[in-house]
Amino acid sequence: MTRDLRPRGARPLDALVVAALDWEAAAVRAGLAAVVAGPTPRTWRGRTAGGRDVLVAQLGVGRLHAAVALAGLPAARVLAVVGCAGGLGPALRAGDLVVATEIVRLANGERHACATAAVERWAAATDLAVLAGAHAAADAVLADAAAKAAAGERAAALVAEMEGWAVVEAARARGVPVVGLRAVLDEADEHVPLLAGAVDETTGDLRVAAAARALAYRPWLWASAVRMARRQRAAERALREASAAGLLDAIVAAGLEAGPGVRTPGPAGGC
Repeated sequence: MTRDLRPRGARPLDALVVAALDWEAAAVRAGLAAVVAGPTPRTWRGRTAGGRDVLVAQLGVGRLHAAVALAGLPAARVLAVVGCAGGLGPALRAGDLVVATEIVRLANGERHACATAAVERWAAATDLAVLAGAHAAADAVLADAAAKAAAGERAAALVAEMEGWAVVEAARARGVPVVGLRAVLDEADEHVPLLAGAVDETTGDLRVAAAARALAYRPWLWASAVRMARRQRAAERALREASAAGLLDAIVAAGLEAGPGVRTPGPAGGC
């Protein structure tokens, strides 16, 4: 059950914006002023340039960790997920931004419509390149080109991530709209080196020392790790630039215009 942690009589937050990893949450906070600690660990509250009251929350990695964290977060008029994702199309490059038209659960093909219109208008007004397409919600990292190609075809999606379906489930329970925006991290033809312990999956904190230890005895992964570090910088830079340019105001506007998303049952088809 979701607990409402607002003081009695307080108006709802305009948006709850969630991210999996520490650097993603930090990039989102670039769009807020007067940032203070939120009601629970790894949450931050602030105001956008347009005066919107936003809570940013770092959830941890994957649907289950995200669901647990979301259950303890306060109500908001819009629920958004922002962060990085794996590219599923050959034309996508690290740092490309993709707003979700739908979030598709890869496990069963269920789809949930997301709000996009105000985000697309904002992107056009700021000259930021933002693509629109489905986000595939996977249960595990898609670590190689074959897995990404299969997921892209199955879900008709542009990117893959791991927390979106938990956000959909929370939004349905709360009766609020969903907005999703992801920056491409790994490209469609790239292998993702899986370094045990490099990320605390419960919190989303990076563990630099653990990553270094995992690489120390695996020299065949060094080149991939260096490449992924460059990709991360590109994705983080894209998210920071978008946040600083007014992304969070656009997210709130998109959600309020659209209202709660609708479930589209059945196997994944077109976007």
